[in-house]
Amino acid sequence: MIATLLDPSLFVCPSIEEGEEAFDGFLETIYLLFVLQRAKWTKVMISAGTCGALAEVDQYPIAPVIQSSLAHFDRSDIQLKDIMGLIGRVLQKTPSAESFYGIDSLLAAEVEIVPRDIATGHAPPLRICLEDLLSTVFTGETIGSSFSIISVVGRVPSAVGNEAGFRGLIHEVDPPRVISLPMMVHGEFRYGICRLSIVESISCEQIWRFCSTSDDYSFLIDALIKLHCKDEGSSAIAWKFGPRFLESVVLHDFGNNLTKIRTLLRCCAETICGTNLPATHALREDSGGGAKQQTRGKDKAWRRDICYEYHLHYWAGESGVELASVVVHNDFTIPR
Repeated sequence: MIATLLDPSLFVCPSIEEGEEAFDGFLETIYLLFVLQRAKWTKVMISAGTCGALAEVDQYPIAPVIQSSLAHFDRSDIQLKDIMGLIGRVLQKTPSAESFYGIDSLLAAEVEIVPRDIATGHAPPLRICLEDLLSTVFTGETIGSSFSIISVVGRVPSAVGNEAGFRGLIHEVDPPRVISLPMMVHGEFRYGICRLSIVESISCEQIWRFCSTSDDYSFLIDALIKLHCKDEGSSAIAWKFGPRFLESVVLHDFGNNLTKIRTLLRCCAETICGTNLPATHALREDSGGGAKQQTRGKDKAWRRDICYEYHLHYWAGESGVELASVVVHNDFTIPR
């Protein structure tokens, strides 16, 4: 499973002087955290000291501050109560790393986070809070590993894509454990600042293997679509899963095989972004070249090559794309 750790600076509402783009980024991040909190492929955690650190630097996201920014940037399309509800849910419902690992407190020294700019711009209480979060997680992982991947969501664009790591010398752990202290703990983590960079830093195939709900899979494909459109200079259309799609994915082992997952995700992104069109063919009523294309009302059925052995069947129409099923080479059926 993947652990996603929330840098306390994520909850600091940008000042009006930082501009509308910074404020919009803050709102998008809060929504991202709300979505991540419900995801089954990751365990989201904060430091137990997050709210206290935000209050200490007078940067807790309170309603008057956010209301001022909404008014200043004329964001009448967004309700203050909705934002405050999301913030409250994330801060109050996200478990702390301390509670997850059963560590009430610890004393760490010689703490180092790389790249250094991940934490150097933080106010001291927020930097200490982030250090405590990483110290707790990597101490917990050293005592008994729980996660295959550790990721951190923060606000430093320059750190995205770089190798990130932590090390610290742990002198005390409360309650005491059967370990020899002081103990040096260290490890690597992935760093992202938004949905797109999180997916890029972890890799789509790895996340896909941990997904278990339609919302989880949709989260990943939406991020992948943005990445594909960015690379190809294309634009996406509306899309959704058909009722049998995910069932067919599991049936043909596209849920765990990394090579298969990679090809399927590429195929889905190309379908929704309208690229690599030579790989797409009309899905006809039978294998004969003169057979009629299958239809469902005004929607038309299409077949895209995943590889020689497997194909993606989907519906396309005025409302967008419906990913219908993954099938073997000689299967020309499509769920309706």
